[in-house]
Amino acid sequence: MSNNKSNSISIILQKGSMPPRHYWFYPNTIKKILLSLSFVFTLVSSVAVGLSLFYAGDYFSFLSTKETLDNKISTLELEIKDQQMKWDLERKELEDIALDKSSRGLGNLQLIKTLPGKTDLTEKTFVEVDNIKLTKSNKNLEVKFHLSNQSEESRISGRLFTIFKHSNNLRIYPAPKNLNNIKFNEGEFFSIARFRKSLIPFKEINLNKTQLSESAVNIIIFSLEGDLIFDKHILVKDILGQE
Repeated sequence: MSNNKSNSISIILQKGSMPPRHYWFYPNTIKKILLSLSFVFTLVSSVAVGLSLFYAGDYFSFLSTKETLDNKISTLELEIKDQQMKWDLERKELEDIALDKSSRGLGNLQLIKTLPGKTDLTEKTFVEVDNIKLTKSNKNLEVKFHLSNQSEESRISGRLFTIFKHSNNLRIYPAPKNLNNIKFNEGEFFSIARFRKSLIPFKEINLNKTQLSESAVNIIIFSLEGDLIFDKHILVKDILGQE
């Protein structure tokens, strides 16, 4: 017992008038306590450092992801803006084409039904219409023109429509049976070797001179097979003769 105490540390504590208390501490016990405290400190420090690194890495990952998303959003916004500009340009081109076709009278072709598989051959010259003149007598109009054969054939035949357009109204000669379903073969038949004079009457059209000058005439010709071979749009003010 004395040997054990000779290797120990003695601490005497006294509080006030109370009898002193004597504590013995053994080096092995103190060493174990210090080792335990060191282990606990190391463990707590490691956990603290690990948590710090985890949350710091998560934070920086978030910042990196946010930056990537911001870049993607900016790129998408630019792509959408570019696409919108392309759509606007394409829409403008389509509007210009539609206006150009309307001004040349091609919209009238939608009223006239051709045979399935037939095509537009107006780029080739089969016939020509010239010496066009429009005259007015009371409420009646007359459109006169020369129709000539321009093909390599000795004779050309077809079907001819003359359309008078004023405001939002159409008058078609020859008058079709059904305005909503006009067949190409309802047109005026012709067969010419060289040329012929044509006189197209439009009756009961009550327009003053100003309204008349703002009108237009379309001459549309189909082959006997149903191909479109001629389409001409004429402003009345350019062909208006004396009353």
